[in-house]
Amino acid sequence: MSTLVAKGHGQLVYNADGFHFDGSDMFRVSTRISPHNLFSDAEHLRHMAATVGADDGPIAGAWSFSAPLAADARRGGTTITIHYPYETIAFRYDPATNTYRRFIDRSKTPQVDDADGRVVSPTNVVVLRMRFGALNDGHPEKHRLEADDVGSGEAIISTNGRIIRGTWKKAAIGAPTLLFDAAGAPVELAAGQTFVQVIALSYPFEVTQGTLDGTGRHQS
Repeated sequence: MSTLVAKGHGQLVYNADGFHFDGSDMFRVSTRISPHNLFSDAEHLRHMAATVGADDGPIAGAWSFSAPLAADARRGGTTITIHYPYETIAFRYDPATNTYRRFIDRSKTPQVDDADGRVVSPTNVVVLRMRFGALNDGHPEKHRLEADDVGSGEAIISTNGRIIRGTWKKAAIGAPTLLFDAAGAPVELAAGQTFVQVIALSYPFEVTQGTLDGTGRHQS
């Protein structure tokens, strides 16, 4: 809250307070339980941005994207599994569509987006491992956590069915998070939707590196 008060007028962020916009540019749905039922859309978000004085327009990209690899160069069998304390998330790569289907817990079918009924299947998956600590917000009884997202750490990046063991780097709180491979070169992702999973250092995960014959090979 202190950050929003001090830097919520564009110095760092814009304070689009849910208590102020709830019922106008933010709206609640009856299919989910409060407080996890607050939604918005592009039209309302742009109106909200104008209300708080935020600029609207193109944003310079921090990551590099390129055309996907040819189908015969994609690795089948690649999976990424993350074990959160409350659920397990798995991404299973499909070389035919060059996407990673997202599965929750032990479901045998991939997650489906409620908005359009389509399978949740990003083109790239990025896992950032960060140190977490208690959030100093005056409410220790709520056990809220804060990620130490300035500096550098381990990144597991998957694109075109390949696994890249690299690093993330963020120079300052207002700087972008950049991705580098093991040799220190910037990572180039396939053009398309990218999912970023930020996990605590204590959260276990497994990675299976796919092969061109589609069998997969485990990486610890």
